[in-house]
Amino acid sequence: MKKIVKIFICMLFALIIVTGCTKKDDSNISKSKSKGKCDVFECIKKIKTNNTLEEVNEIIGFDGEYIGKEAKVYYWQLTDDTGVQVQFFDSGNCRIDIDYKNQTIANKKNDFSKFDQIKKKLNKGESLKYDEFVKIIGGVEGTLDSKYEGTLSYYWVNKDGGYLTAQFDSETLECKVASGMF
Repeated sequence: MKKIVKIFICMLFALIIVTGCTKKDDSNISKSKSKGKCDVFECIKKIKTNNTLEEVNEIIGFDGEYIGKEAKVYYWQLTDDTGVQVQFFDSGNCRIDIDYKNQTIANKKNDFSKFDQIKKKLNKGESLKYDEFVKIIGGVEGTLDSKYEGTLSYYWVNKDGGYLTAQFDSETLECKVASGMF
């Protein structure tokens, strides 16, 4: 019996060593090294909607690939799973969108159960600022995933894969529209 217990303890110890005992990182942000000067989440914050192609190339750190057919659209592949897309308009403005996997921003604190409060405020035309919006859904800042002239679009993902997206006025941070699947 002692021999079986010793073997069991040794196997358990070996299993612990092989699997490791590291602290789990709750951020879930991809740790892949970006090919650019910034990761996808930093890049969208740095790029302004009035930047030129040359300025965006400088911010990211390398030239984007032209992918437009009828529009002036460029793409910067930062990692295997992330990238930045910018569409340039004749007006001198641009639209910035980022690509990433939803699970990289999933957060168990995102609570969409009170979405009806948001919907009621928006339907009544009441003011709903970004900070109040964040407070209603659990206090987690959204991921800026798109911006264009006058609009910032944020995205939230919960632990179950549900998502919520909302657009805010870039000056006043008033919510314009919100939707999701949860």
